Amino acid sequence: MKHVITVFAFFGAISGLGSCSVPDRPGSARLAGHRPSLPESVPCDSTTSYFSSSAEATRLEAADTTRTLAAINRADCAQSREYASRNLCAFNAPILSSGFIGHAIYRLLYLRSFHRPALLTLDCAPQGGTLTTQFLNKPADWTASAAEMAARTRAATRKVQEIERRLQTGNAWPADSERLENAKFQFVHLALVKSPISITTEQAVHLSLAEVQQFKELLAKASFWQLPSCEPTRYFDGADYILETHEAKRYHMVKQQSPASGTGFQQACAFLLNKSSFDFNADQRF
Repeated sequence: MKHVITVFAFFGAISGLGSCSVPDRPGSARLAGHRPSLPESVPCDSTTSYFSSSAEATRLEAADTTRTLAAINRADCAQSREYASRNLCAFNAPILSSGFIGHAIYRLLYLRSFHRPALLTLDCAPQGGTLTTQFLNKPADWTASAAEMAARTRAATRKVQEIERRLQTGNAWPADSERLENAKFQFVHLALVKSPISITTEQAVHLSLAEVQQFKELLAKASFWQLPSCEPTRYFDGADYILETHEAKRYHMVKQQSPASGTGFQQACAFLLNKSSFDFNADQRF
C-alpha cells in the first residue's frame, strides 16, 4: 500500500489527457448519429458510448446548474459510463447495446484501482458457453503527450535528487527513505504510461449447459433486469463491476462499485471471475 498515495497523485494529473483511438476495420462504418451493427463494429474512438440510450437517460445536462445530490449522482454515473466505454474501446470490444448477434452474450468489465482492467465475455451456445478473459496492460486513460511525459519525467527526477541530497547531507526529513522509494516508483509508471496499450487473452474456458444455467439463475436471484444501470460511486478506490447482458429480445447493463458480498449481483459477477482460467487473487498490482 506504500505507493497508493503516489499513484493517485500521479495519475490523477494525467487521467483523461489521452483518448483511445481504434483504427477502422475493413468494411466498418463510422458512427454518424447511429451505432453500427455487430459483430464487426468497434467505435472509431473512445468518445463513443458503448451503452444504450436508456442507460444514459440519467446523464447530467449541461444546463442543469443545480448541485443537488441527484444531479451529482447523475454526473458520477455519466463519468463512470464514459470511463467504461474508453476501456471497452481499448479492448476493441464490439458494442453489445447496438444489436443482437445471434446468441446470448454476457460481458463483465472489471475495473480495479490498482490492477489491470479485465474483460470477461461469456458467449452462449446450445451446448453451453465459452468464457474468454482478456486484460489490458494499463487503464485506457493512462496516456500522455510527449511534452507532458517530458515535464513529468523532469519533475520526478528533481524530486528524487532533492530527497537524495537531504539523505546525503544528513538533513533528511522523517520518512525520507520511504519518500525516495515512492519517488523512484513513479518512473515505473511513467514507462507504463509511455508504452502502447496491449491486450492479453487468456485461454478460453468451456462452461457446461448446467453452468450457464447456474449463472442465469444468479442473474434472476439478483433481479438483474430490474436493477438500475448505475449506482453512484461510494469510494475513492475499490473495483467497478460493469455487467452487460444481451439476449434475443433484451439488453441491460448494470454498474456497481464494490458490491456487497453475498448480494445477487456480486455473486453473479464472482461466478464469472471464479470460472475464469485466471487467478485474479494472484494478479500483480501496479
